[in-house]
Amino acid sequence: METSFDNYRLYEIDNLFQPDECNNFVDIIENKRMEQINNKIFKNQYRITFSDSWINQEITERLIPHNLTYSKKKFRVLNDKIHYVKYYNGSYMQKHRDMYAKNNILSTLIIYLNDNYNQGETYLYNPKMKTSLSICAKTGKGFVFPGSDILHGCRKVVGIKKVLIVGLIFE
Repeated sequence: METSFDNYRLYEIDNLFQPDECNNFVDIIENKRMEQINNKIFKNQYRITFSDSWINQEITERLIPHNLTYSKKKFRVLNDKIHYVKYYNGSYMQKHRDMYAKNNILSTLIIYLNDNYNQGETYLYNPKMKTSLSICAKTGKGFVFPGSDILHGCRKVVGIKKVLIVGLIFE
């Protein structure tokens, strides 16, 4: 479903992956080395940045049929760096903008790997208009938005929230 926030195009893609596929991603990723991060931006969460050609290909193949565009450019491939974030009870992410080293990464994709937690919504915020938009998580849902242009964060989680985050390359 295509929608907008402050004239930015957003995509909410239900069932990008099935729950069993999300569980498979979690099993594969959690066998990789993870570090606990506990600072004012990344409060009480585990995160890992990794490259995995199989996961990258699976995500890319699911996104291509959705004809994602940004500033007249079409989605082509994912950034090779994927972030897995596991938010623990009480953790959150302060408002921020994503920063990418590559100029052709124009949007961020969040894939919700579970939804058996409370609160912890992803939210977008416009400080000038004092408006916000909350995104409801659903296992397997993909959310695409211009993360380097829009302030966004994660509200305090009750339970454990697991997501994949990756930059999308448009050409």
